[in-house]
Amino acid sequence: MSHIHPDDQAHIANLVQIYMSGNTDIYSVEFRLRCKDGSYKWILGRGMVITHSEDNKPLRMIGTHTDISALKQVQEILQEKERMLSQSQRIAHIGSWSLDLASGYLSWSDEMYPIYRVTRETFGHSSEAFIKLIHPKIMTQ
Repeated sequence: MSHIHPDDQAHIANLVQIYMSGNTDIYSVEFRLRCKDGSYKWILGRGMVITHSEDNKPLRMIGTHTDISALKQVQEILQEKERMLSQSQRIAHIGSWSLDLASGYLSWSDEMYPIYRVTRETFGHSSEAFIKLIHPKIMTQ
């Protein structure tokens, strides 16, 4: 634990306890691990007990550690870009949407809801629900 980032230690200890108590089949956690040079790398740790004692206590565990630092960096950049886009849309009072053609699910940015005076919970998230907002008479014919 001394090589684990202080902000991650409690989370890891909790997940280990949950796993060792038998509440999950596989142990999986993302955490920061201190390197020899003092820097930190993001690690995806996965493992599982493969041998138990007669009274079902864990005896042997196998696992992997994968360096996911590059993935975490890309995620942080994406989150920052999404935050900037959301803030820009809020300031300009514009929204954006995307439609998944396979499922028919219509996804809206946060600013679209006040523009159309609906909430995330009341909007149907389909092209039909959107058309009904714009042309309610078309949907009732």
